[in-house]
Amino acid sequence: MRPDDPATVSSAAEAGRLDEARAILRSFAPDPQDYRWLYTQCWCLLAAARIGDTERVTELRNQLLPYRRMACSVSVHVICGSVAYFTGEAALALGDADAALADLALAIEADQAMGAGHWLARARDAFARAQRLKNGTDPVPFTARQ
Repeated sequence: MRPDDPATVSSAAEAGRLDEARAILRSFAPDPQDYRWLYTQCWCLLAAARIGDTERVTELRNQLLPYRRMACSVSVHVICGSVAYFTGEAALALGDADAALADLALAIEADQAMGAGHWLARARDAFARAQRLKNGTDPVPFTARQ
């Protein structure tokens, strides 16, 4: 993965390399809304959620809410499931189980329709975490390992 690929920051966060993830995330300045904008914003949102940057999570999630019913893609060859998966993970990071459940239900529906098996599995896992959060059986949402 290239350092200028927004998925790199999320990978670093999920691997527990939080300082690296924070540095990469800071390097992504707001770009014009070109063909990479949605893809970049989605991956930066997921990374911010994983590292616990709630201010950035709130900002990016609000920007992406109108796009929840779209696919996160950078080309016809690189599709990363539904934008709703990313906004759902963000809602989880913010502790908003109801918003997470609503977004992740959209993601599951979209990923099934796209035949995006990998992303469907991720959305279902996040949906289960949101249900546990709502029921009070899993009070800690997924974040990167410390």
